[in-house]
Amino acid sequence: MPVVDAWQRFREAITERNRMLGAEAARAWLDLDALLTTIGDAYEGAETLNGAGDLKSLADGFAQTALVLLEEPAAGLRLHKPDTRFIRALEDWAAQASDLVRMLPADAPVSSRDLAALIGGDASRWLRWSKGKGAAVRPLRMREILQSALTRRLNARSRLDGELALGLARAVALAIQPWHAVEQRLLRGVAGTTSDDAAWIAGRRQWRKEVAALRAWMQVRAQRFEAWLAGEPAALGRALLARKRPLRPERLESLTQRYERRFAFWSRQLRAVASVLDSDLDVHRLAAGVFQEARSAVESVSEEREAVVAELDAVIAWLEAWRGGQRGAAFPPASARLISSDDHLAVWQRELAAHARDRLAESRETVEPKHAQPGRRRQWKIVQPRQLFLQACGGASRRAAAQAFRETEALHRAIIREIERSREVVRFAMETAAQDPEAGERIADEGTANALSLVREQRLQSPDTPAPTDRALARSAALALLQYQISVDKGRLGLWSHLARESGQNAFGRGLRLLFQGTRIAAGWTWERTRSSYQFLLARIGWLPGATRAPKPVERSARLDAVMAIDSAAPDLPMLYQRLFRIAPVEDPRFLIGRDAEMAALAEARDLWMRGKSAPVILLGARGSGKTSLLNCAESLVFSGVPVVRTHFAERLYRPEEIDAFLAGACGLPQGLPVADELNREPRVIILEETERAYLRTMDGFDGLAYLADLIQATGRRVLWILSVNQHAFALLNRALRFGDAFLYRINAVHVAREQLRNAILVRHNLSGMRLSFLPPPAGDPRLEQARQWLGLQGDAQDMFFDALYGQSEGVFRSALQLWQKYIDRVEGGVLSMRFPLEPDFEPILREIHDGDAFVLHAILEHGSLTAPELAAALEMRESAAESALERLLARELLEPEPAAAGLRVRPEAGRIVTEALHRRNLV
Repeated sequence: MPVVDAWQRFREAITERNRMLGAEAARAWLDLDALLTTIGDAYEGAETLNGAGDLKSLADGFAQTALVLLEEPAAGLRLHKPDTRFIRALEDWAAQASDLVRMLPADAPVSSRDLAALIGGDASRWLRWSKGKGAAVRPLRMREILQSALTRRLNARSRLDGELALGLARAVALAIQPWHAVEQRLLRGVAGTTSDDAAWIAGRRQWRKEVAALRAWMQVRAQRFEAWLAGEPAALGRALLARKRPLRPERLESLTQRYERRFAFWSRQLRAVASVLDSDLDVHRLAAGVFQEARSAVESVSEEREAVVAELDAVIAWLEAWRGGQRGAAFPPASARLISSDDHLAVWQRELAAHARDRLAESRETVEPKHAQPGRRRQWKIVQPRQLFLQACGGASRRAAAQAFRETEALHRAIIREIERSREVVRFAMETAAQDPEAGERIADEGTANALSLVREQRLQSPDTPAPTDRALARSAALALLQYQISVDKGRLGLWSHLARESGQNAFGRGLRLLFQGTRIAAGWTWERTRSSYQFLLARIGWLPGATRAPKPVERSARLDAVMAIDSAAPDLPMLYQRLFRIAPVEDPRFLIGRDAEMAALAEARDLWMRGKSAPVILLGARGSGKTSLLNCAESLVFSGVPVVRTHFAERLYRPEEIDAFLAGACGLPQGLPVADELNREPRVIILEETERAYLRTMDGFDGLAYLADLIQATGRRVLWILSVNQHAFALLNRALRFGDAFLYRINAVHVAREQLRNAILVRHNLSGMRLSFLPPPAGDPRLEQARQWLGLQGDAQDMFFDALYGQSEGVFRSALQLWQKYIDRVEGGVLSMRFPLEPDFEPILREIHDGDAFVLHAILEHGSLTAPELAAALEMRESAAESALERLLARELLEPEPAAAGLRVRPEAGRIVTEALHRRNLV
């Protein structure tokens, strides 16, 4: 009978599959139970481990504890995979059961009597009850009935499956806890933080209790699971005998998907728990790299110390030899190269960050296994190991390393300082001895004796043993690793669970102390704010006298250099660098950056003029914006082969005859003849710079330039006129004379783009052959910095530097070049370090610029520079008042002497302040 064979094969196969599933579940738990036993024994023996405080003890402690509590358990888990073996067995059982059902016949004609006899067992009761009934043969939907029964049974068994998976996940989590506890105890010992022995003992006792409870819990679940598997064939037979109606397809699909969701939850939970172990292995590898970097840093400091001490010994040997009569050699030159503590710290932090990027994952999903079935609350937590470690490298860890490097640097600089002092003593003694032949020998002996005493004393204070950098860097590394582990535990467990695990029975008391401390701080803050608000209200309504502010002992007026926090002294730079960054017009076209459009316009004007058309050009731009540099390069590139006359206005020209004399002298024309006729005799290019110096804003002060505008119109076909003037003067001339109507081309060279300014500076710097380093901006509000990092707004130090430089210089070349040199921090080892140009607070100096000062500054901008008599004439004021106004602005460092003419001009660095002051008064 086909039904008999099909059922027998199915029953034997499902029984074998259940036996295999039960064996896999039992073997998985036995492997984890044995692992917990091994870890427990190692946990008991870890009580004597404690850090001695140096790098060797820290590294040895990590290696010793990690071997038995981390590496060997991890190797066992990866070899036997007990945590995932049960999941794979469940998956295989479900797939094989489905395959067995598909092999059954869909419809099998069989009578109930034969079916009961076939199933046997409990079916004998049905035979006795039927008393011969059920002999009729009916079709049996065998495949659908068993498929539905298996699906129902699988979902009913899912609670046991989930509890077993939860137990295995909790076993893996418990296997990791001893390593965390021992690791933190070791790190606390090296870091010097408090380590509570009672909490350590209580934590170990709590771990043993949790392991014992898990074993009892898993024993009960394992028995229930075996009983369920043993009763599986009989339950399926009863469903077949009862000819239970099969599930509808949609209901069958719903139950299947429900179990698949639970299965996915168990798999994800085991993977998330295993990820904690993987993260611990990453940290172990990271710690090895951190310890190696610490040893490298200690070796670097030791080598530096050896070099300094060797130089000190050389000086002592020279002084002893000199006093012994060997006086031929020169004083030993400086040979030791000191590295600043900031550079040591920067290298230390950079290497830690590099190890974190190489060894730590960007993010990991973790979970604290608590549930056997998926719930509504989100259980998965994402931790970011790399970011957490980078954060842990700051704070106390960074301060410990910085303190170590600062102490070492101070010790080394003290040795060098005494060496230099002895060198000065010897030099002074020798110079004095040479000036006094009679007492010279005695003076030299006294000087060398004093110098030898200095360096010997320093040598006694400088033992051969190195500075305590080893212990300090060990503490820094321990603090970083400890803070990282605590942050990971907080992210995975939550604050209260972390405190409970860390301190055992003392967690509740510690939490209450934290709560009371926060409440006390909040109450104090609220009281202070309420009291100050109440007193302010009483003073406002007149019931209390207003608070009087005590005057400062010294009040200083605002100055430009003080406001911008820059040193006005020229930095000590190599001669080549000073040559490259000298404040002078550019003559080499390589340095003309960002002027392609302006050069093209000049070439276009030249071509038009050479065809017999009038094409005068006026070039507009602020002082220092690069007008002269543009004309220098145009003269050699655009106007080569054309007669060029180039000059500038150096004095005020008020009358037409003065303009004629000026042009005749510049062009070599005969005096007394009409200048217009002489200019029209032959073609030439005439370049007149600093047109703002050719007039004065007084009655009849514009007659000379009015005549020049007519002359340009009359001679434009034969003469290519190019005039340069600043934008303030051009605005005035346009209002007074409509001066711009005389020109066909107007080139605005006012500002350049940020990238052009950056390229102009870097082209000069790259020719120096020095490397460039940009110091980061000072740390601001930590919350703002964290928000910027979260939003991805943390910019490059070089980009931020040029952004700030462009804003402070307003895109003017001269201002940018001057500010660049003033922001140079130091030149060491062929590296030029730039400090960050902080945004200055201009309000103190803007408040001191009153309306009279604004009119004076505006007049100076319109004329380029002014003397006191010229200012008095332009503003119709007394000459003494004009001198006083100029001296006031000169003292505020807003003005400086004009190098090419008489009078005072606005400092290029003050352009931004002057523009803002004039804008507030609607003068520009």
